[in-house]
Amino acid sequence: MGELPECGSAPLAGYGVQLQTALGLEVDSPAGTVRVNPARPAPFGALEVTGLVAGGGSLSIRTSGDGTVLQAEADGLRVQLG
Repeated sequence: MGELPECGSAPLAGYGVQLQTALGLEVDSPAGTVRVNPARPAPFGALEVTGLVAGGGSLSIRTSGDGTVLQAEADGLRVQLG
């Protein structure tokens, strides 16, 4: 899929905004957290995103077609669901 634009501190370009919205990403860089709260129903079906740079860390997320988070892992960030 290639590298994605950074989310959190700067606006995302093109597909990044749609992806940020679909996954419900809210980055709090000073706190070192990212909240993942996908839209339901999932507008793009099941998603798997790896290597998303956010708030000084990287994030991998996998969701089902109904927007349920199946996996959310981060390097350098704490992940909060919901």
